[in-house]
Amino acid sequence: MTSQRKISRLVRRLAQASPQEVLFRVRQQAWNRSEALRARLGWGFAAEKQGVSELPVCPRAGRFFFSSADLPELIHTLRARLPQAAEETVERAEEICAHRFDLLGYSDLDLGTRIDWHRDPVHQKTAPHELFYRVPYLDFATVGDSKIIWELNRHQHFITLGKAYQLTGKADYFQEFEREYYDWQQQNPYLVGINWASSLEVAFRSLSWLWASGLFARSRAFSARLKRDLLLALGRNARFIEHNLSTYFAHNTHLLGEAVALFFIGVLCPQLRRAAAWQALGWKIILQEAEYQVRSDGGYFEQATYYHVYALDMLLHARILASRNGMAIPQSLDRTIENMLDYLAALSAAGPASRFGDDDGGRCFDPRRNRAEHLSDPLSTGAALFRRGDWKARATGLAEETLWLLGPAGVTAYDGLPDEPPKAASRAFPATGVYVMASDRMRLTMDAGPFGTGHCGHAHADALSLTAAADGREWLPDRGTCTYTGSDAWREVFRGTAAHNTLRIDGQDQAASAAPFKWERIPQVRVENWWTGEHFDLLVASHNGYQRLAFPATHRRMVFFMKAGFWLIIDNVEGAGEHQLELYWHAASGPAKLTSTALEIGSGEGERFGIVPLSDAGWTLGLVDSWDSPSYGQRLPASALRCSIRTSLPAEFATLLIPRMREPLGQLARLTGTTGAGKTRGFRYGDGREWHSWVLGDGQGPWRLEEFESDARFAYCAQNAQGKPCQAFLWEGSFLAVQGVKVIDLPSRADHSERVWREGEGTRQEESGHAGGVLAAGLREQRC
Repeated sequence: MTSQRKISRLVRRLAQASPQEVLFRVRQQAWNRSEALRARLGWGFAAEKQGVSELPVCPRAGRFFFSSADLPELIHTLRARLPQAAEETVERAEEICAHRFDLLGYSDLDLGTRIDWHRDPVHQKTAPHELFYRVPYLDFATVGDSKIIWELNRHQHFITLGKAYQLTGKADYFQEFEREYYDWQQQNPYLVGINWASSLEVAFRSLSWLWASGLFARSRAFSARLKRDLLLALGRNARFIEHNLSTYFAHNTHLLGEAVALFFIGVLCPQLRRAAAWQALGWKIILQEAEYQVRSDGGYFEQATYYHVYALDMLLHARILASRNGMAIPQSLDRTIENMLDYLAALSAAGPASRFGDDDGGRCFDPRRNRAEHLSDPLSTGAALFRRGDWKARATGLAEETLWLLGPAGVTAYDGLPDEPPKAASRAFPATGVYVMASDRMRLTMDAGPFGTGHCGHAHADALSLTAAADGREWLPDRGTCTYTGSDAWREVFRGTAAHNTLRIDGQDQAASAAPFKWERIPQVRVENWWTGEHFDLLVASHNGYQRLAFPATHRRMVFFMKAGFWLIIDNVEGAGEHQLELYWHAASGPAKLTSTALEIGSGEGERFGIVPLSDAGWTLGLVDSWDSPSYGQRLPASALRCSIRTSLPAEFATLLIPRMREPLGQLARLTGTTGAGKTRGFRYGDGREWHSWVLGDGQGPWRLEEFESDARFAYCAQNAQGKPCQAFLWEGSFLAVQGVKVIDLPSRADHSERVWREGEGTRQEESGHAGGVLAAGLREQRC
């Protein structure tokens, strides 16, 4: 980018900014330039040249998560409880000593005899060695993918070397840490190069150095000189972060991570002159951002699961360190963290956590735990910290991070929690706009909330998209992120509407992409109905993202959950004119077979998942090539079911999702026949063992469709092989009759009502809803 273009962008940005932001940015830029001059001339850095002999090594240092005296017990517990993690740590340490790294989704990268800390080893590009504010870190042609460079320069592999040293006592691991540290300092002088271009990266590197200092504390080779050099370097980092906070640039996990680093340095390095100020500033920002960045229901405001976990990690680490150092923990902070954990637990029912939005690829503790199945790690620590057995049930076992943060006592607390999983329950998070329909090892999650915050930089065009899991496996996943940069279009492909389990109109995304981290014409999503009962759930939501078309259109999605076994999805597109409609269902990795009536995912030997689209002559069904990104940087072949039509609006389509599918799958077809008032239409699915029917009315009066009569806006009825009703549900109605017999008869119109009859229980009925009702006399119970 030319200087003229940079100036033009800066002028436009400042023209839109508040006076406070303009003043903040001017001061920041002035400080950076004066600091660069001071560093070049050596002013104010005399202590570094003198070896800092005047600074004491370790007076009244703050308490880290563990002390050197704790390390033998920690290592013993690690070997006993997590032997595989201990073994993998040593293996990874050997790879690090050979300069072979796994970075984000890239595996076994050989960085050569001497590491070039400015080089993207995947795309073979090296960032220029200039003052940090001159480095175009988002210019792929110049620097490659800056995230890959920064992932290495976070130095989180120093933690692996430290743990391996404690596990084996092998001096090679300390020597590698020391060599790399001084080599990095030589290649990255203060303020020079891409590794000073992001305050968040300086923050992560600082945290890694603090962890390494704690893990190598018992090494006899850990000299006073190295300790002093680390202390001074941490002071420089904190000084830089303090004056380059992302208050206006990236008021999200960037600012939160920077605050956490300031807090850690302030607590753990009291020898530094401004330590107390950094501690106070960091803690203040942490508390403020916990309130600002987390919605009232516990969801993170970026509308991205990965960033939710990212922020949760930061808050947990800061909260635990504060407590260990005797600081009072505000109830508001604990409440926020608990709400975030509760949200994550709901998303983790029945399988890996539901992913929405961008996948950053980084983690606070172990950067290799960056896939969907690792996102529930905070639940392990949260369960031990807050004594919550329900979170333990949602975690994928004891996380190693829990041991290092809370010590053996935390492991004991975790073990003491009940092992019995809580009863699955559907949950609504209306502020975040995420709705979870769950029961008996099944879960569907739908994104029906705000697009994000600000320019929605980490959101995807995924309004009304959903994911589905059952029995520990995700069958309808989110496709991930793949990349943030690059000269190709992969950023737009993975965040586009077609990469999600939702509907696209006229080949356009639901919002207009303005930049890799910016959306325009952002859709508004509205939840029109949410109800959860004992046997059924109902969610209805719509968005106006396609109102910007020449012939505006509105997408409305209804999800009906019969908790004993399936979800029915009804997609309705209202508007005028002719449009191309495309509905995508992205299959999990593994075998996928498209038959004449359904897409079958999984093998015949294990659990399988069925996607049964409506049999409609106007729609074209096909299995199309797709891509999946399990972690940042990965792009793997995948497949998706594409249901498409070019038609005039309004239009409607239905899809049945069946976990634990049985053979043979049946057919989903339209109901036909005489109708009453309004535009009544319906669908029926049968597989020879039972029949399921759904009818939609307009709520304006009674209607009749085939053997069903009602005045409901939506009605469902299940019938056994003999045609006898055994389950029924109404939304906004007072009665439902099947073959002339009323199976639900309410004294007045109810918002919702559900009925299930069980064989062998006389005339007993189960009901839930906003109004009571009675079974019609003489109706015999049947079981589906």
